[in-house]
Amino acid sequence: MEERGHWGSKTEFLLAVAGNVVGLGNVWRFPYLCYKNGGGAFLVPYLVFVVPCGVPLFLLEMAMGQYTQEGGIACWKRLCPLAEGIGYAGQLILLYSCMCYIIILAWALFYPVSSFSAQLPWAGSTNPWNTGTYPGPAAPTPGTLGGMYVFQLFDYYACNRTCLLFLSVFESLAIGWIFGAERMYGVIEDMTGMRPNPIFKLCWLWFPWWALMQICTGTGSLRERFLHLCRPDHDHPLTRKRKAELEHMTSGAETEVLMTAARETTDK
Repeated sequence: MEERGHWGSKTEFLLAVAGNVVGLGNVWRFPYLCYKNGGGAFLVPYLVFVVPCGVPLFLLEMAMGQYTQEGGIACWKRLCPLAEGIGYAGQLILLYSCMCYIIILAWALFYPVSSFSAQLPWAGSTNPWNTGTYPGPAAPTPGTLGGMYVFQLFDYYACNRTCLLFLSVFESLAIGWIFGAERMYGVIEDMTGMRPNPIFKLCWLWFPWWALMQICTGTGSLRERFLHLCRPDHDHPLTRKRKAELEHMTSGAETEVLMTAARETTDK
């Protein structure tokens, strides 16, 4: 297997992490939410949740990536094969967020660059793409506020991707196995007057059935299969402390032999 690359320096790693963490939401939504929820008083509950919950979770994700040296899907498979679906669910959430977030980033780049022209392109109807069809400010716009209601729901409740991932996993388990996917299917039909797409039913039942299939197709007793699916893969790179201990005892080719033996012993 090809060895994954390493960061050139700590500065390179910090800049990559900062580029992933700091987004437009931190710049334009955080001051708005602070003002909306009491101004300075909002910082008290914010810090209460960030210090014990947000920062440790962020460090945990960074540690998972550095320790396993795998991507968002393979790291879960190596830590707990039964939880591999969490990695796929996280990638689907990222794909969904990119559909709208990339457009916002394009706006953030397009409008500042376009504003350096002598006349703003959107200030009048002199452009080829809107001349003769510009309705003017007094014309009624054929729109509704339905989209704004949906936006407010996401603004209030969709805190972050971790929250959505947690809700999606446990909601699927509760609907698929406790309440019943078929009953939920009928409830949605009663409320909306139309049958939803069958793919929703498959999503509600996919993860539990996938886990059951993994347990049934495994080898060994039922207890051994479950323990194997919930046990992390120990074939990870050795930590600095472990490497230092081995190098202190010996050196050269003997170190490689001891490292291999240590991995095999831990795996057993």
